[in-house]
Amino acid sequence: MNLTGQSVESEGSSCGGLVIMSAHLLIVEDDPEMLDLLRKVLEKEGYRVSLAADSHEAMASLSKIPFDLVVTDMVMPDNGGLELLQAIRASQPALPVIIITAFGDWGTYSRVLDLGAAAFISKPLKMAELTTAIHTALAGAVPARLPKDRSAAAAGRGDCHAVHSPDSVPDRFL
Repeated sequence: MNLTGQSVESEGSSCGGLVIMSAHLLIVEDDPEMLDLLRKVLEKEGYRVSLAADSHEAMASLSKIPFDLVVTDMVMPDNGGLELLQAIRASQPALPVIIITAFGDWGTYSRVLDLGAAAFISKPLKMAELTTAIHTALAGAVPARLPKDRSAAAAGRGDCHAVHSPDSVPDRFL
């Protein structure tokens, strides 16, 4: 069974000895080239992939099809990834969501994790980082929480990257 209680096929990819069944992912990205690249990479990893070009299309798909995980761009026309994350939290609170963005700063990083995202990954996207975040989220890892002392991080030490567990907040944010 997957995280949403749906049956999944027995084929899948392996992550450190853990077999990830052929999970069904929804990829939301307004850039057609990036959308196609993500589809190709994730299908090669063994995932079933559905695509949406914006948050409206994504919500329509989510209302009809059970997904195991959503990967969404943060900045898109109309409603972006943060609004999509909020809508998903309201309708399917257990569905893992990974946010990708070219606009990663501490405030956004903090907000995304506070809203319950499984990971926040900055572009330029490293596919290994994305696939690791997907494997981790599908395995049911608890999303990272922010350090209590944000003063050093708020001063601005670089951009944000994926966070895979509560102990893996990048040093530049501490």
